[in-house]
Amino acid sequence: MQQSEVCRRTEAVLFDFNGTLSDDETILERSYAQALENAELAPLGPGEYAACLGKSEPEIARDILTPRHATDRYTEFLAAVGAAYAQLSWRAGCIDKQTVEFVRSLKGQGYPLGIVTGTLRQMIMPAVRDNGLEDHLDVIVTIEDVAHGKPAPDGYLQAATVLGVEPGAVLAFEDSRAGVESARSAGMSVVGIGPNTGESSALVARFPDMRSAAASLMRVLRK
Repeated sequence: MQQSEVCRRTEAVLFDFNGTLSDDETILERSYAQALENAELAPLGPGEYAACLGKSEPEIARDILTPRHATDRYTEFLAAVGAAYAQLSWRAGCIDKQTVEFVRSLKGQGYPLGIVTGTLRQMIMPAVRDNGLEDHLDVIVTIEDVAHGKPAPDGYLQAATVLGVEPGAVLAFEDSRAGVESARSAGMSVVGIGPNTGESSALVARFPDMRSAAASLMRVLRK
């Protein structure tokens, strides 16, 4: 389906958060590394965090703790990751100004908007509020709200239900294979952000970052 046709039939827009709406995967990786160091556990190996892209925060925490035989420390470790992320992301400018303007423009045109993320609500809300986006979002679905994280479609289906929009009329933005599979399984069209979204045939379009997507689609998503 052509990009312009998808945009014409779009009635709502949903964003993944980490690595998509917020360019923060590097900060997240540093948060896990810091939490491991504070817990005096073995440091992250090469590519270890990258292999977890698209998974929920609880899943990543367990995947990292399991080979270190420290799953009994899961609760405190995840809390430490959240604390490190809050400190490292504070005023870090992870959400680009053009991305913020894109969200505001979509809302101004009447699109219902939301976030569907595998991370924890407490980790994303400071950045959402700091960038003045909270009042522009009609739904935020986090890993705490669903039984199954991505690549299961639960989060996207729940968001569509809350918005009162058929999944086929939703355009989702994702940066991982698991995220793309999640949104596609829900019946949505997907814009890929970055190099880790899998086959381009599954996407409406792919952009190197959210800034580029915003610049391009600001002109196309017009009601």
